[in-house]
Amino acid sequence: MNHYLKNISLFFVLGIALLWSGCSGPKEFVMKETPSAPQAKDFPKDDAVYLLRRSNIRVSADGLTFREDVHIQLKALNKWGARNLSRAVVYYNPTFTKVKNFHARIIRPKRWITKVKRPIDIPTISGKSKYFRSGRRKEARLSNPLPGSVLEYRYTREGSTWSLSRHFFQSNYPVINE
Repeated sequence: MNHYLKNISLFFVLGIALLWSGCSGPKEFVMKETPSAPQAKDFPKDDAVYLLRRSNIRVSADGLTFREDVHIQLKALNKWGARNLSRAVVYYNPTFTKVKNFHARIIRPKRWITKVKRPIDIPTISGKSKYFRSGRRKEARLSNPLPGSVLEYRYTREGSTWSLSRHFFQSNYPVINE
């Protein structure tokens, strides 16, 4: 029980720190070419590495609404990591959340950059389950990722029910900068 209370107090302190810091919204992309480091030899057991995984969360004073600005940069270290760079996905429930300002691009070696003009918005589950039928995802599909490429995407989630983004749970890639 004591461990449970410690986790709740830590979460509360982190939330206050985020509010206190005056988090700013997404800014324009700044990376012009793929960084030379890190390389596959630096992470021999991994296919990709997060160069940046940042999430700024603001909760309204009354605690009823939130705004989360997310910025992700994921670099492919080999051909298997490059396969994972073909999609940038944001999951959400439109009943409680809106996804705005979703921008994605892939920066390949030698400055070949592809931006996604319009991400697609599709349901996450096509079944008839009454519990999951409202889930959706915004997805940007990017073609021809190569080893050494960087997938960069940003988005803003706003709504009344906040939960951790899936990029915090669904990956075991090393993180260089958070």
